[in-house]
Amino acid sequence: MFKHLQRVTIIALIGLVSSAVSLAHTIRGVNNPTLAVARLSSTTSSVDRPQPLGGNLALACFNVQNRSPFDARITAVGLDLPGDLAGFALVSPVGAGFDLENEVGQIPGFPLISLDFALLTGRTFASGNPGDGLPPSTTQTQVCVSGPFPRDPADPSLFLPIEKLLDYSFVRFKNVGPTGESSDVGVWEFRPVV
Repeated sequence: MFKHLQRVTIIALIGLVSSAVSLAHTIRGVNNPTLAVARLSSTTSSVDRPQPLGGNLALACFNVQNRSPFDARITAVGLDLPGDLAGFALVSPVGAGFDLENEVGQIPGFPLISLDFALLTGRTFASGNPGDGLPPSTTQTQVCVSGPFPRDPADPSLFLPIEKLLDYSFVRFKNVGPTGESSDVGVWEFRPVV
């Protein structure tokens, strides 16, 4: 009986670890998947949704972590959400080198994509400033954005969970590689078609 209980406990723990691991998005560079790596996740380990602010607006917070080797820098993070959305604003971190722009185009390697919003360290998604970008780190940077996030089709009274919003992420990397000679754009490998 004890061995059976022990097996059930181990299986339950594996399930918990697997579900916790699935609550994050590993973003890999299209051209350099081992040299340009980011992790985007909800700020909590449970199902997390944007918090309503009134009307059609909500506040969504998520974590960004640069897991790249060497000194690659994250210089932009953007979302191409379902629907035609505009009017997003950066709530935090303010003054940390990133500015938020709405309707951002000219994504290298993705000429038909127009992001609903992007956090930029430069004037465009492609032209980021590595000095203001996020360096590789074991810590996460929390980002909070307000705006008209899409509603959950299963329950239109709720906003899509933050982990679902992160399915539509794009990340720009600069100074990629051992000598910083490359740049790249990363996407989540299971990115849905919009």
